[in-house]
Amino acid sequence: MNEITLLEFLVISLAVWRISSLIANEDGPFDILERFRGAIGIVYDEFNNKSGNNTFAKGVMCIWCNSMWFSFIASIFISSSLVDCLVMTLAISAMVIAIDKI
Repeated sequence: MNEITLLEFLVISLAVWRISSLIANEDGPFDILERFRGAIGIVYDEFNNKSGNNTFAKGVMCIWCNSMWFSFIASIFISSSLVDCLVMTLAISAMVIAIDKI
């Protein structure tokens, strides 16, 4: 396993949280992320509550869910084996969940 420092782990976790939050909750510049969510099947009711029309849309709506994918992508770059990559994916995603709870 490539050794990463605690600071690097925290920075990677914060970056993954930010990307996950952007995709799940924010409009983005020129509403590009809002249009993306609409295109994949996320709809809003009269009370502005969102729901997904399909499994992919439901996964994108959830920071906990999409953090797994972004954690996996980040882990590919910092891990030297498949086992390390899977462990780092879970660790980063767990940190994202903790950050989101705060």
